[in-house]
Amino acid sequence: MSRTNATWAVILITALNLLIVSLSALVGVHGDGSAGDMPRIFVMGALWVMAFSGWGLRLVRIGEHRRGIGVSAKAIPYACAALVLGVCIWGFISITWS
Repeated sequence: MSRTNATWAVILITALNLLIVSLSALVGVHGDGSAGDMPRIFVMGALWVMAFSGWGLRLVRIGEHRRGIGVSAKAIPYACAALVLGVCIWGFISITWS
């Protein structure tokens, strides 16, 4: 795969990941219609996706095209895993010290 094709693949994956982040940010809307935590969810998710995309673009630049595409594609699954782990740790701490 050429460097140009790999770069475009990383950009496309980044766009899809940002679409997923923006749709999942709708979960943060409060019941009364106010924005609630929606901006925080969107900003943290976008920063997470951009960090993985930057890492992927760096790998593409040094010639590891397949690894770069793979890294950028793993942003959302790793975010889900981090979220589940964080909720589990928070639950453990709140149950243990309450």
